[in-house]
Amino acid sequence: FMFIRTVTVTISTDRGAEMYAFWEWASAIVRRQPGYIQGHLWRDVSNPQCFTEVHEWEREEDSNTYRMTEQFREVIERLVALSVTEPKAMGYSVVRE
Repeated sequence: FMFIRTVTVTISTDRGAEMYAFWEWASAIVRRQPGYIQGHLWRDVSNPQCFTEVHEWEREEDSNTYRMTEQFREVIERLVALSVTEPKAMGYSVVRE
């Protein structure tokens, strides 16, 4: 079963380009992790300053292993610096299809 990890942030109005640059940089790192399937960056249509990263993993354990790496610490530090709110991470597993 697949596992989904989301991270939602809100950025200030003048930092959209920085958010896209962050996504490109961070995506290159996460794509190399064992068990990673794919990711997308979503933008809230009612609040354009709110972004959600949606990452698909083969297993929750793969996501958790990545979250314990130095690379992840660097990624999350940059994301925290970019965001005006604390990044909110959530994890989801399929219960029905």
